[in-house]
Amino acid sequence: MAGKPELITELYRRACLQVTSSPESWQAFLDSACRNYKCRFDEQLLIYMQRPDATAVLEYEKWNRRFGRWIKKNSRGIAVFETEITSRSIKYYFDISDTRAGDNERPVLIWQMQEQYEEPVRQQMRQMYDLKNTRSLVETLQETAEQIVDNHIEAYLYDLRDCIEGGDLAQLDEETVETVYKRIAANSVAYMLLSRCNMNPREHISSDDMMDIVCFDTVPTAGAIGLITSDLSEQVLREISRTIRTVQNR
Repeated sequence: MAGKPELITELYRRACLQVTSSPESWQAFLDSACRNYKCRFDEQLLIYMQRPDATAVLEYEKWNRRFGRWIKKNSRGIAVFETEITSRSIKYYFDISDTRAGDNERPVLIWQMQEQYEEPVRQQMRQMYDLKNTRSLVETLQETAEQIVDNHIEAYLYDLRDCIEGGDLAQLDEETVETVYKRIAANSVAYMLLSRCNMNPREHISSDDMMDIVCFDTVPTAGAIGLITSDLSEQVLREISRTIRTVQNR
């Protein structure tokens, strides 16, 4: 895809409306976004539209400098905004599949949930979020999502209220908007956590649980649900990554 800012802006606009058009579209986006959880929401969305199978992305220079890897000939970069969606500058990410090892290659550590990590992660989540009576990692991740959304919802609601005009959310009263936003955010964060941890999220979070995503039918409201989902999922997934590394280093 051409990297002109106006083309990427239009791609972002279309992507916002596409991924919130149905529960299935939203779930498909979350399955992609969870693999690149350290990226901003707008980056995750543009990665999904251009390379939904991407598993680890970096800029050309960072692949070389940090990991001693080079970009393969004829690889096509993933165009994203340099800083934020209002930026007029574009940068390019390349997936690890676009790279090859150089003479000074260093390992790219991409964590995967394995059975020996499940209990340490469960205990860490229970301690961090003061969870009670979670019997499995699935239950723990779902309750973690509910707790972290409950802890942070007010800050994100403040921005949502400023952007609901012109869409379905504008037809709802303020209390219902808050209820819908909180429910979809908690389910979306839980879905991201379960997907990244290979817990088959669709067995635990159905399309019916995501039905209200269609209310986020404007670019600003899609951005609002995307932002809270991306931000809070990243917080938890970074902690899971740290816990796994601790276990590996024992």
